[in-house]
Amino acid sequence: MGLNYSFELFFPRERRWDALQAIARRVPPDGKHSTLVIEDGEQRTLPFENTTYRPDGFMEPGYLSPVPLDMVGRRDGEIPDFRISMLFGSDKPIADFAHDDHQAEPGSPAPIGEISFSIVNDLVAFYARSKEGSGLIIIDCRLFAEDVSPMFDTLPLIKRTFVDIAREAGGLCVTCSTFSGGVWPDRADVLWLDGRECHVRIPDDWLPLAEVRRLVAQAEGAAST
Repeated sequence: MGLNYSFELFFPRERRWDALQAIARRVPPDGKHSTLVIEDGEQRTLPFENTTYRPDGFMEPGYLSPVPLDMVGRRDGEIPDFRISMLFGSDKPIADFAHDDHQAEPGSPAPIGEISFSIVNDLVAFYARSKEGSGLIIIDCRLFAEDVSPMFDTLPLIKRTFVDIAREAGGLCVTCSTFSGGVWPDRADVLWLDGRECHVRIPDDWLPLAEVRRLVAQAEGAAST
C-alpha cells in the first residue's frame, strides 16, 4: 500500500484569493472551471473542478455553483472542496509519471493529478482544539494516488511547489504529512514558516500555528547547541 500525502498551507484570511491564484497558475488548462463568490458577492472564475460535497455527504461535482468561499463548518459539505491537476517542475521521474513524452528538457512543468483541496475558513469552527480564531485559513491539499506517493517522499521539486505557493501568496506555514494505514499522521514536517524554509518534524500537521512555531524554535535551538 502506498503512502497518502497531505499538505497544509496556512494563510492570513486576507491573502486567501492570492493563495487561490497562486494555485491556479499551476493548473494546466483542461476546460474545467468553477465560479467562486468572494467578498461582497463578487463572482470570479478559477480553473478548479468543484467537488464540494452535498449536505447529505455525497459528492456531486458542480452541485453547488457558484461556490461561496466563506462556507465554514465541520463537515465536508460545509467547506469549499475542489479537484485539480497540478503542474510541477519536472525532472525525469515526474515527466515519466506524467507520460509527457514530448517534454525533452528537465525543468519544464509536468502535470500530476488528481489532487483534492479544501479551504478551511475558520479553524475554531473546524477544529475546536485550535485557538487561532478566524484570522487564518488553511488550504488542505490531499494526494491519494499510490503510484505517485514515492515521488512525493523523495523528490524536492514536489514539496518545493507548495512552498513556492506560500512564498508567492504570503503564506505563514506549510506542513507535509503522510498516512499509510495507521493513525494520521505517520509523520508531519514543517517546510515553510514565517517567510523562510525549514525542515522540522512535528507530531501533528493540524497543530495551532503558535504551537508549530514553538516546536520549530525548540528543535532549531537544540540543533544549534
